[in-house]
Amino acid sequence: MLEALEPFGLGDFTSLITEIQLQNWGKTLVIQGLYDPHGQNLPFTLTLHQCYDIRWQPLSPDLNPALPDSEPADLIDLQLQTQGDRSTAIFYTDLFELTVGYDRLTCHTTPTSLSLISA
Repeated sequence: MLEALEPFGLGDFTSLITEIQLQNWGKTLVIQGLYDPHGQNLPFTLTLHQCYDIRWQPLSPDLNPALPDSEPADLIDLQLQTQGDRSTAIFYTDLFELTVGYDRLTCHTTPTSLSLISA
C-alpha cells in the first residue's frame, strides 16, 4: 500500500511507472503510470510543478529509459515530505530512485481527476 497515493484513490494496489517526461526546461516533471495493472488497469498522471531539484539514481547500470521498449518500473514506495516552504517527493522503484523538489503536485486519473496541492 502506498499511503502517499491514498488521497488520489491510488493507494491500495500495485502501481507501475510507465513514462517520465521533463517539460518547461525542467520546471515540470510528468510521471505517467498504471494503477492496479492486474485489475482496474487505471492510467494516472502525477505532475510536479515548479521543480527546483531533480535527482535520478538508476539501480542498474544497464537501465536506459530512452529506449522505446523500456520496461515499466514497479513503484515500491512514494514519500511526500514538506519542510517549511519546500516539498520533496521521493519515488522508490525496482529500477531507479527519483527525488524531486517541487512547489505543487497534481494527480489525474481516468475517468476521474483528483488534485492535491502541496505548499
